[in-house]
Amino acid sequence: MKKTLLLTFMALTVCVLSWAQTVCFNTTLFELDCHLDIPKSEEAQHYLAELIFNETECGVEEAYSNFLKLWKQDGHHVSKPAKGRISIDISKEYEQEDRFACYHVKASLNGSAMLTGLPQNKETEKQKAQYFKLIKGIDYRFIVDTKEQKIVGVDQIFIPAIAEKIKIAFGADVSLYAEDRCLQLLSKENDGRFIFSKASERNFTDYFKQLVRWNELPDIDTPEYLHGQKGVEDYLNHAKFVLAADNEKEVDVIKVSMVILDDGSAKQPTVEGDTKYCNVKKLLDTLGKMPKWKPAYKDGMPITKEVIFNIRVPKWLSEADQMPSFVGGQAALMMFINEHLKYPEICEENGIQGRVVCSFVVEEDGTVSNLEVIKHIDPALDKEAVRVLSQMPKWNPGAIQGQAVRVKYTVPITFRLR
Repeated sequence: MKKTLLLTFMALTVCVLSWAQTVCFNTTLFELDCHLDIPKSEEAQHYLAELIFNETECGVEEAYSNFLKLWKQDGHHVSKPAKGRISIDISKEYEQEDRFACYHVKASLNGSAMLTGLPQNKETEKQKAQYFKLIKGIDYRFIVDTKEQKIVGVDQIFIPAIAEKIKIAFGADVSLYAEDRCLQLLSKENDGRFIFSKASERNFTDYFKQLVRWNELPDIDTPEYLHGQKGVEDYLNHAKFVLAADNEKEVDVIKVSMVILDDGSAKQPTVEGDTKYCNVKKLLDTLGKMPKWKPAYKDGMPITKEVIFNIRVPKWLSEADQMPSFVGGQAALMMFINEHLKYPEICEENGIQGRVVCSFVVEEDGTVSNLEVIKHIDPALDKEAVRVLSQMPKWNPGAIQGQAVRVKYTVPITFRLR
């Protein structure tokens, strides 16, 4: 088992990095992926400890150490353990030197744990609370004043009258992120962006304007989206628009132009060229509903200007008028898998079972390509699932308006011991 814990002390942050640690909750083993970039601020550390680990009397470094001790593998002797994955990430996404920094907190748990049969004590109750928090998921951003070493909240950013309206509109758990000339607010109730301009200046406190160096903000030649190109891609992904992965080999590149008004609103989206692997109407509609951009600035004033950028889409569809089908239908596919599947001996001996999910592209001629595992259980089970699916005969291809197209398809394979 690979187990590494590295503590590095820096001027502004404490970094705790760990890879591939194994932790356990009852009969479930979890692979823990963790990256912590922790603010030096004691207030922020205690805030993060409570946000992620439900710890109220220590900093996040100690809370993480307690978490590892609580979710330990020692004494775990079950014949058929389930498996899962926990991801905890704290990253500094933006920093204005000697002023403020923006942090992004993401934590999630994939997989399920048996909650029955646990002893009734404070430790297990604490573990259950952490489990439910992680399985619900955390996605949160906050701002730290790096000079004063304190968290910057709604009351520090907005004048009282506006702060009260923000709390009503966004709720108490509002997530905050700032970059040059732009502030983002996000919560379960609402989301919005404030563009720093003469018109909006009166809404902000003198403290916040001094923090972001309001009068010293540089001009911007070209409109920018929050988080740049990645921010655009995140927005489209959230809107269920399929983009090409970085390692995707076959892609179409779509050139997009939009007019960004002086208030940051996106207008008149257009695309250059055409591709059968992108619903252009849906793309234009989605782009037209984007949250505000950071407009171009000249002499400290926002101006209207065109922006041009590229979007990469894979040369396959996830939906089609006619979806691909195995010759003979779903029942024939299940029969094919059952007839060809061989349970790996090592998994059978160790009682390992579960469901492996694979994806592949059905080509225009019905052949299968780009076969990969998207939900793993065990290397031996994953390998067997790929072996079986790679032997499939040609499928009936998918089609759009009668024209054959490449379509991505997903198939689960269940390995169950009898």
